[in-house]
Amino acid sequence: MVAFRAEPCTWRVISSCARRPDRRCRLGIAVLARLVSIVALRPRVLRFTGRRRPAVLASVTAAATAFGLVAVGGLASPASATPDPDGTPITPAQYTVVDFDSQSPAYPAPPALDGTALGAIDDDYSSQWTTAYSDGASAPGPHWITLDVGGSFRLTGLDYSVKDQYNGPIKDFEVYATDDPQVAGSATADWGAPVATGAFSAPTSSSQVQTVLFESPLQARFVRLVSESTFNTGNIAAASEIRVRATGDTTPQQPPAPPQATPVGLSNGNGLMVQVGEEFPQVVSYDLGGKTIAGQPERLSRFTINGDSHVATTTMTSTDDRATYVSTFADLPHVRITSTITVTDDDTVQFAVTGIDGSDADTVDMLSIPDHSLVAVDSADPAAQLARTKISADSTTTADRFIPITASTATDSGPVGTPYGFVTGSQLSAGIITNATED
Repeated sequence: MVAFRAEPCTWRVISSCARRPDRRCRLGIAVLARLVSIVALRPRVLRFTGRRRPAVLASVTAAATAFGLVAVGGLASPASATPDPDGTPITPAQYTVVDFDSQSPAYPAPPALDGTALGAIDDDYSSQWTTAYSDGASAPGPHWITLDVGGSFRLTGLDYSVKDQYNGPIKDFEVYATDDPQVAGSATADWGAPVATGAFSAPTSSSQVQTVLFESPLQARFVRLVSESTFNTGNIAAASEIRVRATGDTTPQQPPAPPQATPVGLSNGNGLMVQVGEEFPQVVSYDLGGKTIAGQPERLSRFTINGDSHVATTTMTSTDDRATYVSTFADLPHVRITSTITVTDDDTVQFAVTGIDGSDADTVDMLSIPDHSLVAVDSADPAAQLARTKISADSTTTADRFIPITASTATDSGPVGTPYGFVTGSQLSAGIITNATED
């Protein structure tokens, strides 16, 4: 059994069945570190770094509707077979959020999506993506959100809606598009020239749709909406619904393969081999006496600090049994995070955040690593199971849960906190325990 000890951090166990064509489900362990200092963090959010070229004029039109979107130019006659040259909105059911610079906590609480990035694509005008804010203000912009529309299609424009309220409506905007998943997955990559720029109008209703048409159609899968300014003085950006327009077939396609972590081997010399990532503090896989269990092979790059997402530049050094990582942030120049992954003599693996340094270190209240699955199984393994518990004052029922991981396993609506958990595969089992629990 491969066990884990986490010293200065809170572990969070999550299980989910991703909507994938092969209907395979994946169970992962994510980590959340909560520190003693409770001081509001007001970082400068990372600015978009794409090249600035001459602005591309975009046409922006507004259409009010009670429960749907109206295509530019009006509805086509039922007898007409002529496609709308401005395209039609791709169904949001096939969208995924690739990345964003900031989001608010779910309101009023998970599993609600209001405030989170998913609020922009949930087909619900009453919820919206809102950048994190405190005392009525967000960190300086630009703010942005990147979407995968489910395939490489001929894109023609974008529809934008936002709640009719003071905080949130975007004014000046830019839209970028690419077919390159490496560009889409990076906060700092060069997207090239914007496909549209312009200014939205202040909304007149929460169901109003404003349509941006690109200068010319282009083949792309990923779209980034950038808020350069907002109507409110607090720089809070929001979107209740974003629809990308396209012409032709928009049947969902297989997602591109994500970049993989470069593995570096660690060992305790007693038969436990652990592959860790070179670019970021993550475990890729485990091998104990020739038997294996997975970690997180997809390359990670982000920390979430006090609710805001920040890309890390990480350097790694290693010995036979330990990897040490130092992560810095372009948009938080006075914060430095040191972490380690250690393979011990008793066949355990320890992930630890060993230091948060810099002149702004005392402003860090909460630290998390999104998608940080230190150990994982999926439904391709018929023996895949999860066991977890939840601290509860209800003495009339057991808090323990034993869950087979199959293609039909219900998806958790959000991360499920637990003080300890166990995952089992056909070759190895892994347990995880921590010295801290969620607030």
